[in-house]
Amino acid sequence: MEINKEDREFEILGHKIKLSSDTENDSVTPQEVVDKVQEHVQVLMSKFPAYGQKEIGVMLVLELAKETLELRSEYDSSISSIESSARDALQFIEEVSPTTI
Repeated sequence: MEINKEDREFEILGHKIKLSSDTENDSVTPQEVVDKVQEHVQVLMSKFPAYGQKEIGVMLVLELAKETLELRSEYDSSISSIESSARDALQFIEEVSPTTI
């Protein structure tokens, strides 16, 4: 099986970077990632016009880390809720269905 690898060059905060994607297995493209980063950069630059690229980069990392942690917490909470609902449903089924032996 041949894997389609695509290299693209992008510029973020004045730095050129090369990103590769596995076009068969990646659910998010490098372009989508860069677009999201650039969106955050623009928001931060408008909020903090006196900050330089280095400070914006640090603020960006902190913002994305916070988003990641919030999503992880939300995910964990959802999984716990689903597991609890599944246990409750199983217990209900066991209570109402006749035992077969």
